[in-house]
Amino acid sequence: MAASKQAIEVVSVGDVAADLIISLRNYPARGGDAEVPSIRREPGGSAANFAVGVSRLGMRSGFLGKIGSDPTGKYLYEDLNREGVDISHLRVTDVETATVVVLVERSGRRTMLSFRGASTKLTASEIPQDYVSAARWLHVSGYALIHRPQRDAALRAMTYAEEANIKTSLDPSPHIHLAKPDVVTRALKLTHVLFPNYREAQYLSGRSNIREAGKRLLKRGPSLVSMKLGRRGCLLMTNHENLRISAFKARTVDTTGAGDAYDAGFVVAQLRGRSLKESAAFASAVAALKTTKAGARAALPRLAEVEKFMRHE
Repeated sequence: MAASKQAIEVVSVGDVAADLIISLRNYPARGGDAEVPSIRREPGGSAANFAVGVSRLGMRSGFLGKIGSDPTGKYLYEDLNREGVDISHLRVTDVETATVVVLVERSGRRTMLSFRGASTKLTASEIPQDYVSAARWLHVSGYALIHRPQRDAALRAMTYAEEANIKTSLDPSPHIHLAKPDVVTRALKLTHVLFPNYREAQYLSGRSNIREAGKRLLKRGPSLVSMKLGRRGCLLMTNHENLRISAFKARTVDTTGAGDAYDAGFVVAQLRGRSLKESAAFASAVAALKTTKAGARAALPRLAEVEKFMRHE
């Protein structure tokens, strides 16, 4: 049964989607045809993945988003509920539920084709102020900043968090360049912890050097930039310190959702009082474990798995 809304520690805002995951041996030529070794459906959506990640790591999470009144929406509703995520404010619309086609190569690298559907229809009036204000942390997926009315809903949630003195994190997403510059500027001013990968940091800062990018991003609002660099680990920057954390070695099967896993691990560690270095190491372990299995959601590790992995590594 879903957790009570009074008990929610971390709230996330953004997409929930069904992932149609297709394993590829090789890409076919344009206009060609290819037989694939497997195809399956998994629950996904960046903000929903984050919420499940937090729940599996032992903290109470809630999700603010929208699904369609179709079988896919029911499938995602039941999965979030089964994972212990509070869905008391998951909204329903007649628009089709979001679906993402994920093409996964042998190396684990993935290409995504997204139909965002119902996710983009969340409105500002559907963001409950008391629900956000009662949490300890708000997390926003950058996909939610692209289209109206969802972008208004995300900014409303961030404003409520600021008014309640609650920390807010933002993962820009690969599509952040599609958001209006003034929307991005406002969102960054409302963000405490920014979780970009290198390309996102480069775009948002206008700098190619990672440390210069971090410095520029700190001037745009966040007090902490936690930059995800894949196999090169991560770089944490504040106005007072810089920390470089190496990545954990793991056999990569599928990188889908690794960034969401990192975000969830970092937030949970911070809320448990870990230092920045400890939080980054914990988050990196969560992300590494996620890549060892297929699927953005099913592969998210539980707390005991992460602790065991870190002891051995």
